[in-house]
Amino acid sequence: NGKTAEQVDGLPAFSVYRHYLGIENDYNFAENAVGFSFLIKQKHGYMARVPISVTANDGIVFGADVHTGEKFRIGYADPAAIIEESLKSHEKMQKFKPEAVFLFSCGTRRQLLRDDIEQETLPFAEIAPTAGFYTAGEYFGSQSGIKLLNSTIVTVGIREGEKQQENTAHENESGRTPLHQHTKAVGYLIRFIETVTQELEEANRQLLRLATQDKLTGLYNRRKLDEILSYEVARAKRHGSGFSVIMTDIDFFKKVNDTYGHLTGNKILIEFAEWLRYTFIRKTDIVGRWGGEEFLCIIPDNRTEQTVETADEFIRTVDAAPFSNGLHITCSAGVTSYQMSDTTDTIMDRVDNALYMAKERG
Repeated sequence: NGKTAEQVDGLPAFSVYRHYLGIENDYNFAENAVGFSFLIKQKHGYMARVPISVTANDGIVFGADVHTGEKFRIGYADPAAIIEESLKSHEKMQKFKPEAVFLFSCGTRRQLLRDDIEQETLPFAEIAPTAGFYTAGEYFGSQSGIKLLNSTIVTVGIREGEKQQENTAHENESGRTPLHQHTKAVGYLIRFIETVTQELEEANRQLLRLATQDKLTGLYNRRKLDEILSYEVARAKRHGSGFSVIMTDIDFFKKVNDTYGHLTGNKILIEFAEWLRYTFIRKTDIVGRWGGEEFLCIIPDNRTEQTVETADEFIRTVDAAPFSNGLHITCSAGVTSYQMSDTTDTIMDRVDNALYMAKERG
């Protein structure tokens, strides 16, 4: 609590500005970060907190209070939108017809708008004599109490008696000077968009991996294997091509778990998966964990004889391979190839039966 945010999601608060906006902790930090406030989520909306400086521990000092556990968004102070909102206040003030106007504006608005600041203040002077000053903080009152604000402007109209005659000397909106381009802020926004886009793309890649990858072995999971098998069946029917399937599993794997424990069993599964990767090295070969100690290999454009040779080679490789705890592991395999009348179910039934026969024959 206080005016300093030390961490955001376990990381130094300043990392938000460096990572997403490319704003560095230097002499110009306050000037560069002024347009990118923390928008603190409140019960009835959002409250702006403007960054002022960076602490030695990469915390962020703000112009008003922040509290532990608050949620926020990064806001962008669009100069054009700020001017438009000020003109709404100007229109209301014009209807009130004051005899004098007082303006109390946060100093950060002047820092942000720079050469455009007069577009916010001068229209009021065209209604009535205007005075005021730039403040270091403003207070906001609501049913939940009094709160300190940042980057606001308070306009006060004063009048005695009835409304004065309408003053028509002011310029209309179309006569305003065009806003200057805040190219530095635009550069930060581009950096923000690029960074967030990269993070979203990476998040999507991770979600895709989680949805298609077996957590233990890193191979494709059953869901992905089903998808690939359906694709290969459709491709074979459309183009008249073929493919083969190998179903393999570790012999007597339950004894490994019962004797050595599931931790050792998991190590064996991981090592078995590595030998599958070593054997099926073509880019078109698909290897995945079907479930438990069963693994499925989908081999496009391969004849049954070639696939049987590959399966035999893999069985011999596993038989001679070293495994954790010095265990000797063997495996069995069933092989089948696509036939024109096949569906995914008939292929899987056939390869499963072939694996069962291999087990029965030792």
